[in-house]
Amino acid sequence: MTHHDIFDSLTRNAFDFLERGIVEFDQTPKYSVIHFCAAVEMLLKARLMKEHWSLIVSKPDQANLAKFMAGDFSSVTLEDARARIRDVAGEDIGDDAYASFRALANHRNKMVHFFHNGLESDDKAKAQIVAEHSRCHRLSAAVQAQWSAPRISHLAGAAISLTHACNALSCSAFSWQDW
Repeated sequence: MTHHDIFDSLTRNAFDFLERGIVEFDQTPKYSVIHFCAAVEMLLKARLMKEHWSLIVSKPDQANLAKFMAGDFSSVTLEDARARIRDVAGEDIGDDAYASFRALANHRNKMVHFFHNGLESDDKAKAQIVAEHSRCHRLSAAVQAQWSAPRISHLAGAAISLTHACNALSCSAFSWQDW
């Protein structure tokens, strides 16, 4: 498997999670948030992959190509992905976009690693998650603007799809808030 094959598989996987997050938004918001966050993280890792595969590994100085190719490694955190995109690729996601996604990721972490108190019964908590979910267009707009360079133009398509997903989720927010 080549680096390009890994990049393609990573972006296809991201789109699969993104599509699932959109479909699940009204019926199962918990899984929508989980899948949406996974998609965004994979797109950020795809951007890092275009620079160098070792940037996806949590400790690039200890990166091992054979382990990477086998998927046997710990991957970069959201914070480190942002820093590496900024410091290595010379691009920045922006504070507002990052804060919106970080807030949504915090909800996701509660859902995945513990539980999200009140998600199923507290309309206020649901409304907050919806607001953060629908503000993700900030992140996608930032990514789209940065990823339109010729050397990574195929990632611009990913960012455009992310923008469309955010718009779809914003429209779905009304039905979720009415639960």
